[in-house]
Amino acid sequence: MASLLMEKRFTFDVEETKYFTFGYDIDNGYPHVGYGGESGPFMVGVTTKMLLHKMNRDPSTFIFHWDATYKISSKAFPVLICGISDVARQFHPVAFFLLSKESQNENTWAMNELQMIYDAVVGWPMKIKYTMADAAQAPLLSIQAFADELGVEKILMCFYHCVANVKKRLAGASITMKGLVYRHLYNMHYSRSEAEMRHHWAVAQDAWSRDAVLVQKGFVDYFSSGFATTNNPYETFNKHFKDVYTSRNVHGLCATLNIIGEVAEEYSTFKSPPFALQASPSYKLVRRSHRLMAFGLLEEVSTDERFEIPAGEVLVKSIVPTTAITSAYTFEYGFMEASREEAEAAIRAEAIPGSVESAQDVEIANAYYYNSTTNNTRREVVCSGNHQPWYGWRVCTTPGILRCECNYFYKHGHCCHLVFALSLKKRICTGILCLEAPLSERRRVDNQQACALVGAIEAELVARWLCSSMIV
Repeated sequence: MASLLMEKRFTFDVEETKYFTFGYDIDNGYPHVGYGGESGPFMVGVTTKMLLHKMNRDPSTFIFHWDATYKISSKAFPVLICGISDVARQFHPVAFFLLSKESQNENTWAMNELQMIYDAVVGWPMKIKYTMADAAQAPLLSIQAFADELGVEKILMCFYHCVANVKKRLAGASITMKGLVYRHLYNMHYSRSEAEMRHHWAVAQDAWSRDAVLVQKGFVDYFSSGFATTNNPYETFNKHFKDVYTSRNVHGLCATLNIIGEVAEEYSTFKSPPFALQASPSYKLVRRSHRLMAFGLLEEVSTDERFEIPAGEVLVKSIVPTTAITSAYTFEYGFMEASREEAEAAIRAEAIPGSVESAQDVEIANAYYYNSTTNNTRREVVCSGNHQPWYGWRVCTTPGILRCECNYFYKHGHCCHLVFALSLKKRICTGILCLEAPLSERRRVDNQQACALVGAIEAELVARWLCSSMIV
């Protein structure tokens, strides 16, 4: 390890895409590091110049992520991963820290070392406007210690960890009770303003306080300190890191350091995704939109009987099949960790009297919930608490001002209605006309043609996905 650290230590002439180590002094020709226990904590940083330069941009255009991953080193040393995510929810790693333990002291040391190496490589102080934290206190406190000099304005709570903790808290609860909690949780998650979130919180408190089991579990007080804000692209990167580079196996200390260096170099070269300044639909969303279109669950509404809308706008309506409503628990029982018997019992309790679900009905319901969850799907037919009007949503496909009125778009920057509208207009996900469509052909097409045109959007996203080797 000593020879590896000496060989890879930071020098100003190191290549832009070659990894180097930092965070330790050289004492008589040897790196001054501990190896855990009485020798002191092992603390080493790994990055490349290219990764550090990735963060050299307007701090309002990214969210800084700071979290640890485990089960990589045979010594059980956690790997602290820091990086940024763009508006398209792509994760861009910036630096890695291999630590013998994870406490406030180690996290504070890592943040200080990151600032120092960033200043040395980039040439000016590191600035962060938004940062993401989970339920752990150590990363949060280390960010707060440098909040003033970093320029931190908002510390966001990771929604992934919020839902994970709620699941633990609801262990043993019935599926109906879990549905009650998640419904109000997602209402707060999709709020468009603090005032709307406070309203949903008041409604949730009232609903939960009337349930004896939730009161016993202390659920009304569980969220009093903060609310979920956004999803965490770091978790996707973490999964990719373990699946591809470590194959879910643990490695020795030197091997772990080399693996981290390999990751840093690959994300400095061919695996480096372009930094997005405009939201784009995820691969899953495009696949889901394709399925909805194929089953006629998205339709264009004529403006003849309603009102005139500006050029570039389309009225798109989500068709919610009855079977999708009565089968909601079927598609959610795995997420809620309920048994299939509980799910089927809940379906029978909520089923519409006299309704019989045929094989075709089940197929339509499968299409409606494809690549999504019931709590997220509901946001496609809601706008700030108001349900979808009979004429659907106004969707703008003009480049630079892509938008839809639904809550899903407001949260994610894209939605199935926009993907459908872009396909109708023969445009790709940025709103620009498809190259294969002549500029003179700007007429609308029917649903069957639209289903074929979505392939252009899908192909574009597949290419981007293959380039980054991970689904965003």
